[in-house]
Amino acid sequence: MPVATAMVSYTHDDVTALDAVLDRVSRLHSAPQVAQRILELTRDLYFDVGAVLRCLESDPALAARVLRVVNSAHYGLGSRVTSLRQAVALLGQRSLRLVAMTFSLVDALARGASAQLCAEYWKQALSLAVVASYLAKLSRGAVAQDSAYAAGLVADLGILVLTQVFGESYVQLYQQHGHGPALIAAERRELGFGHAALGARLLERWEFPISLVLATLQHHELAEASPFLSRLVYLAHLTSEIFWQAQCSQLAELRRHLREHFGLDTDQFIDLVRQCAADIESHARLFEVELPERLDCQALEERARQQQMEAAVATALELDTVLAVLGETDDSRAFG
Repeated sequence: MPVATAMVSYTHDDVTALDAVLDRVSRLHSAPQVAQRILELTRDLYFDVGAVLRCLESDPALAARVLRVVNSAHYGLGSRVTSLRQAVALLGQRSLRLVAMTFSLVDALARGASAQLCAEYWKQALSLAVVASYLAKLSRGAVAQDSAYAAGLVADLGILVLTQVFGESYVQLYQQHGHGPALIAAERRELGFGHAALGARLLERWEFPISLVLATLQHHELAEASPFLSRLVYLAHLTSEIFWQAQCSQLAELRRHLREHFGLDTDQFIDLVRQCAADIESHARLFEVELPERLDCQALEERARQQQMEAAVATALELDTVLAVLGETDDSRAFG
């Protein structure tokens, strides 16, 4: 297995402890060799289709995934594709790399993991992937949608690794703290590192693109000079937390970020919620996973409307105060 490079700084996490856990994982899972080979073959836009087909034919499960993706509603094709060659041609370089990276990697690490945590992982992963892809579309080409989707899908891989290595003790830790900053803090207390750093270190060892490594590392905590993809995945993480916890205290922060970076008002935010909720369910069917619950769009919409009203009232009160002060000043000048 390749040794991790020094390109990534794990400032808040114990790298020795990280590597000790990953050494245990390496005895359970090797790097997905077919996926790695496809990544090598498709580095160039004009890749050798024949070589990719031979590679896919050696992994029937991955080949089936490729066909399932190209026949999904996402591509909206008029007739069903049964030819692997046609599927590869239709997917193209970027989407083919996405399938190779994410389907193979996630499938490998999901095997043997706690069923309960696996369901939670897919809920978070699909939410992150769908929202990150949606935001990438709004970025008007600053980040490719498939890159954002892949980054969202693998961001929480560390959770799958930890549940395989530590079993029920980690499941209990996750259940006690939930997914978010409290979990990262608890992981660092107990293990010396958080699941975000563990996932990033694994991707780094397996020589995945540095942009994916950084997005995984920073999806809970942005660095000052984080690249744009990391920022997208961080916002997708905030959105995911709010999706599944309609009263989440981070809603105001998320709304501020979405307004500043993408100009989204309340109605546009609600459109995001509705579109992403539908996409999360359709992508769950594509991945053949069952989500542990459905997204309550109505509760989230009501909270967003309520917040908008509270902000309007606060602004009006603030304006009244300013006008009152100005009025007092004018009066004092009149009698001065």
